[in-house]
Amino acid sequence: MHSFRNTQFQLNRGIIESLPSGTSRSGSSSSRRSARRSRRREASCDQEGCSMRTVQDRERTRRPTGTTLKRLTQIVGVLLCGLLLTGCLTLTLNHPRRTADGTLVVFLHEDGGYCPVSWDGVLHLVRDGERVPIPAASHAGLSAVLDLSPDEGEALYITQPSTTRSTTLYRVALHPQAVPQAVLETTDLISRAFWVDENSILLLRLDDEDLGTLEMLDLVTGRLEPLAGNLLSFAWLPAERTCVLLEADLVGSILRGSVVRWDPATGFRETLASFVLHESTPYSFLSEPDFMWDVSPDGLWVALCLYDANLLDPVVCEKTPSLYLIDVAQESASRIAVDAFMPSFSPDGTSLVYLAVPWDAWDERSVAMWRDLRSAETIPVPGSEGAEFVFWLSPTTLGLTFEDGRYLLIEIDPATRMFQILLD
Repeated sequence: MHSFRNTQFQLNRGIIESLPSGTSRSGSSSSRRSARRSRRREASCDQEGCSMRTVQDRERTRRPTGTTLKRLTQIVGVLLCGLLLTGCLTLTLNHPRRTADGTLVVFLHEDGGYCPVSWDGVLHLVRDGERVPIPAASHAGLSAVLDLSPDEGEALYITQPSTTRSTTLYRVALHPQAVPQAVLETTDLISRAFWVDENSILLLRLDDEDLGTLEMLDLVTGRLEPLAGNLLSFAWLPAERTCVLLEADLVGSILRGSVVRWDPATGFRETLASFVLHESTPYSFLSEPDFMWDVSPDGLWVALCLYDANLLDPVVCEKTPSLYLIDVAQESASRIAVDAFMPSFSPDGTSLVYLAVPWDAWDERSVAMWRDLRSAETIPVPGSEGAEFVFWLSPTTLGLTFEDGRYLLIEIDPATRMFQILLD
């Protein structure tokens, strides 16, 4: 396995600034810890499970009319302007994608070093310790692999220059001599994209006036078809061939979020949960799409990080960010952690990992927590203290990175609850 380099970076409310070697790292961790201390002084909520108020409004979706929700954008406009109008980027993380034969597809530096936020990287194929670059897939600015094609022969990735607000979406075959093909160039931002079949891609596009729009890109004709609007995010479930939409709308003066399962083929939709959107939540979902939520591959579980979830749990304090686990089959939700973020379901849908700050942590460093979805048993991942990013490499293998450039690969045995550090 390749070595993760000690590359410093700063995350400051979605604005990414590269730091030269030796520069103080005051932006990311210290500000996050200060915010946690402030929230803890104001928070006094317990962590009991709660019943989810489901809305059984099964209906057929309508095509978006293109009308802007003026009142909605007025509420979140200041937050969006800070992200979109100044050329700032969505923080799409450089998570490795793994093929069935164990090959990792990921952007690395020219020297082979890894960083969760990849600047000026080169796409690499990594297997059995060998790092093979695809030299033509080298770009200035931010780069991240979003998905693999259904046959795993190609990768789908985005690039975003640091100087302008724009995005280019590429496809490239997974061999060293491959030349990337730009399939979409836009002055808008693309936060997520999934390969539906060999000729179609679903993507979420953000402009400077509205929330996200879900669109279908025809790779043969290049045509874009709008499918749904006013979105914070979405997930594609290949096995079910359905989408899970994270919508935002106004109910009176309340900004409401909804988790909606939607079938693009039939238009059938089902609202799984609704919640109040705290003023900072839309910004977080749009600027940090990998930090705030996830959907299990089978669609049976949804994990949400929320500041104000009083439609899910009326007793929760507004100032405390909490992680909710929604059981779709049981139509219920439980608050499983306070001060938690970056939920991620395992590829087989049997477990959940997330980062959380224990209440008794004197230094307020985050710890990776592993949860068995069948038994609800939750245990800390050994050696994960201070982790800043966590991701799955296989149903039993976790990757963790730390702010000082360290990394861990950890193997989990779900049957025995034993962890083995593979690389440190």
